[in-house]
Amino acid sequence: MPEKEYNVYHRFRPYFILGQLDHSKEILIPKDHPDTGAAGYEVINPLYCYEGGKNSFKELFAGNNTTKIDRSAIIVNRGWIPAHLRDKRNRPTTELNSR
Repeated sequence: MPEKEYNVYHRFRPYFILGQLDHSKEILIPKDHPDTGAAGYEVINPLYCYEGGKNSFKELFAGNNTTKIDRSAIIVNRGWIPAHLRDKRNRPTTELNSR
């Protein structure tokens, strides 16, 4: 996407999506904290969007489900975590799904 288009139409705009964050496919990228210099990681996860779908009249007349949900993914940078939280067992409250 061109930078000018991004700045005009998308930058600092709120977007609301329906989906699920996949904690099982988490990627940790080693990175020191920008302010303190402490060792840690950037946390990256895919977010599977469940919005959108396709309707089929052929399936409707056959008596089947008429809507097929598309699954597309967005990469979400969840931010920085300290190095001691690399193991998921050390961060039990951060992996909760909220509504």
